[in-house]
Amino acid sequence: MAEFPAVRLICVAGEHLGHEEFTEKYWRGELFFDVGKKHWYPLMGSGTMALSGLASYMFGGSVAKSISRVGSQKIDGNFKGEGTILGGVWVVSGVEKAILFEHQEKSWGENVCASPARMEELLAATERIKAALRDRAPPPA
Repeated sequence: MAEFPAVRLICVAGEHLGHEEFTEKYWRGELFFDVGKKHWYPLMGSGTMALSGLASYMFGGSVAKSISRVGSQKIDGNFKGEGTILGGVWVVSGVEKAILFEHQEKSWGENVCASPARMEELLAATERIKAALRDRAPPPA
């Protein structure tokens, strides 16, 4: 984010497995590890759905729909690693000292991009930070 150097993009992963591919293909921000999932992962609530996720897949529920959506978008993936941990996205403003956006997955594949309405909320939160940074910036010389 060269336009806004004060903005940090941070990802917290629960394991090291696959992080090279993830950072090469998908992530340009900072990457931290919560190996053992003891520090950041509890913030995400229960965070796993092994049996319920399998049932949802087998009976055409939200997991089956998410897998179908991902397949139609040609998003690659694999079945390596933990796999049962749910994720989330937070937009935290250092300027306002507040969480501007929070999304916690409730089922596999229920990420922010899957919902146009949630994506709009996410973009609005990032725009709010950009506006706050512009307001704080000294006038050009």
